[in-house]
Amino acid sequence: MHQRPPVLLAPLSHLLAAKLQPLDQAASSILAAVEERKGGGGTPLVKATAKDFVVGRATCASSSVVTLFPDRMEYKFSHSTQGRIDMVMFTKQGRMTVVVLMCMLPPDVLLQDMVAPELDSKSLVLKFHVGKPLRHFVDAYDSCDPAHVLALTFHEKADASQFADALASGCKLPLQVVGGGF
Repeated sequence: MHQRPPVLLAPLSHLLAAKLQPLDQAASSILAAVEERKGGGGTPLVKATAKDFVVGRATCASSSVVTLFPDRMEYKFSHSTQGRIDMVMFTKQGRMTVVVLMCMLPPDVLLQDMVAPELDSKSLVLKFHVGKPLRHFVDAYDSCDPAHVLALTFHEKADASQFADALASGCKLPLQVVGGGF
């Protein structure tokens, strides 16, 4: 019987480890960037409960907690056919790949989801436009139609007022308040 020569694993392991190290560093960097961009945490500026959510022609009467961070607003939308959708609306411009409504956008998209936000101090409705198609709302939301908006109604006037202050000061987002103010 012919016996195989012993395989020297130590030199191969070091060689393989050296070749994989740049790949490991790149993967770690990508994961950290994705975690940061998808809203991997942060301290909320304000939280409130809202109802009567609208995305174009789609509506949702269920209540949801709406959380405002310095760079985004998050809430849940109960879609009639797609189930619960995590809504993430970015409030600041930047070049990034980001998860928005659970879909990946191409790299280097100029991103600011909340365009022309308006808060009615009487009806407590916050509405804004999103200037790009929304994957889960292709039949309900037309980003080219200025009449199509995203909207939510705050339960309490104090919550709407806090959101108005936080959007203007914490997010530096120009917010138009109609209905007489707070």
